Amino acid sequence: PKPQTPNPKPLILSSKAEDLKECEQSQLKDIERGTHLGNGVQGIVYRIPGSVQVVKAVTKPEQIKATLNEIEVLKKANASKYVSTFYDSCFITSSIGSMSIFIFMEMCEMDLETAIKNTPKSSRYFWDMIDQIIKMLIELNSHGVYHLDNQIGNFMICGGKLKMIDFGSSKIASNKLPNLPILELKSLLQLINTIKNEFQIRCEKLTELEVMIARIPPKSTQPPFTLEMFRIELKKIRNDCYNIPIQTDVFGSLDYLKSSTFI
Repeated sequence: PKPQTPNPKPLILSSKAEDLKECEQSQLKDIERGTHLGNGVQGIVYRIPGSVQVVKAVTKPEQIKATLNEIEVLKKANASKYVSTFYDSCFITSSIGSMSIFIFMEMCEMDLETAIKNTPKSSRYFWDMIDQIIKMLIELNSHGVYHLDNQIGNFMICGGKLKMIDFGSSKIASNKLPNLPILELKSLLQLINTIKNEFQIRCEKLTELEVMIARIPPKSTQPPFTLEMFRIELKKIRNDCYNIPIQTDVFGSLDYLKSSTFI
């Protein structure tokens, strides 16, 4: 449904909403003329015609808290070159006091799953993708942000680069959350399994490493290794299984993405 006329009285739900502003008329016009792109758990995504932006509309009351968290995380994650650019956010309130939040983000060309389906099923591409995704997460973590929902649908090709989207489950590092590194590692493991199945990769040492990580208690605050160490271990396994040198441009040779490169 299209947004209703905003209530002039701001609705503030928590401290996370203090910087959230009411939508301007120009933003409301963009939302009004948006074309539907897809539905997600949190909300509906619209493409803004004639713009490089999309807008995610969140209207479900049960998703407002997660959306406010996502906006807070995006402001910090925006410093990373591997995150789909966050442009702005705003809210409106209906005549009955319900709240809708809108997040304006960079428009992307395709998701990673689509890109993989159009990629030759070569072990080289698999190992390059995994290495680059880990590099992205290491860089994101360096800004104090942990994605924690590393599923294939949350990685997109945006402006010819692989980037991360959907930070509704993400957390900002703090002393109160010492187990974030292991949660990130476990989430990454699920993504590796998904991509491994797409490429039909068989590597006993990789499986052994996955099993070891899966056995680490989720509340553990001392993972056996960092993402940097995990990346090094994967490089060793790659050399043992295939002895393939790392290629920095995964899709550079593919016709359907000639202008695109991951990193």
